Amino acid sequence: MSLDDLGKSPYNLKDGGLIGIRVRATNSKGQGKFSPVNTVGALMVSKPAKIAIESLVRPSGSTATLAWTVPKSVVPTTTYTLYKEAENNKFYKLAGFESKEPKYLLDKLSPGEDYSFKLVGKNTCGSSPLSKAIKLSMPNIPNEMAPVTKSRIGCEIKIEWKEPAVRGTPILSYLIEIRAQNGKFIPIPTCK
Repeated sequence: MSLDDLGKSPYNLKDGGLIGIRVRATNSKGQGKFSPVNTVGALMVSKPAKIAIESLVRPSGSTATLAWTVPKSVVPTTTYTLYKEAENNKFYKLAGFESKEPKYLLDKLSPGEDYSFKLVGKNTCGSSPLSKAIKLSMPNIPNEMAPVTKSRIGCEIKIEWKEPAVRGTPILSYLIEIRAQNGKFIPIPTCK
């Protein structure tokens, strides 16, 4: 019988509780007496609970940090393994990833790509189930701008444009340049 089975009905033993065991023998003449209850070294322990990836530090460049809360357990979680979603919607162990800390810096991520990760915790009793997936979209530079429109209103010129279809991360500002008589472009004051 596995310790996992003891945590289920009808036993319902809780993690950290003592396991009391007694034994009696039966033969053709009847049943003997139970042995004294033995609890020495019989502490109920289980695999780590499913981990919830709680936060994702905002991606920057080609890196992002995943962080999670360590599930409470009598037997501590000793290592964490990260799984990455592949093109076939299956999750595979990420090569070279094994952490003893409840966070991990992901690097070599491609701008504009979407990623999905799951996590497993391990202790001496086994592995937790896969966590729920956390989705990650890496920032990207904005696409090329649509053509600018301009109109003349009295002595002023009104310049308008549309945001790029794929913006990447939030746009902080625009650079507007005007072509001078010599053909070179010169920046004019920027705006949001």
